[in-house]
Parts: sequence; structure tokens; C-alpha cells
Amino acid sequence: MAEATVCDLAAARNSGTAAIVDVRDAAQFSICHLEGAVNVPLRVILENPNAAAAAVHVAVSASRVPFVLCRRGVDSRVATAALCRLGFNTSRDVRGGLDAWRCGVDPDFPGY
Repeated sequence: MAEATVCDLAAARNSGTAAIVDVRDAAQFSICHLEGAVNVPLRVILENPNAAAAAVHVAVSASRVPFVLCRRGVDSRVATAALCRLGFNTSRDVRGGLDAWRCGVDPDFPGY
């Protein structure tokens, strides 16, 4: 399973090659999320992998790499492994999640 830093995500996002998969639940996603992120909660990935694969497939094209994140990087690690098992082998786990994004890329990004 591949990992990525928030700087890797920022660079891929700026170049248009990132498909951002946010695995927090819908309530957390509604509080804050990165623009363009698709919300596929970890629970859905684990309990309904076919629905999760369909949702991720919509966000990912041949030229876009799935960058998987959550609030702190714990759930995204589990989700990335599950997505790799579903065939999304280029998925990257974003270390530190949105907390790291706020600290390393965008200090104005809201925390909760």
C-alpha cells in the first residue's frame, strides 16, 4: 500500500491528477472537506464494497490517482488497503489526514 504526504496531495491536486476520496462519515464531511473530494465513508467501503467501488470509480479516471484521507490518517490507512483489494491499486494513503493538511498546506483549513 502506497502512502503520500499532504505535499504530494497538494502537488497532484494542483496538476489535476488527484482524485480525493474522503472516508470520514457524512456528518464529518459536511463540517469541512477539500474541494472536489468525493465522500465514501470507511463503513461503506467495509460493509458494501461494491457500492464503494462504484463511487470511487466515478471519481477516478485513467489519469487520476486516488488519494485517500480522513481526519488524522488512521481510517484512511484501513480504507486504502481495502480499496487496493477492490482493484484500486494506485490508491495512496494520505499520512496525517486533514489535520496534517491544515498544518502543512493550508493553515486556514477548518479544524474540528
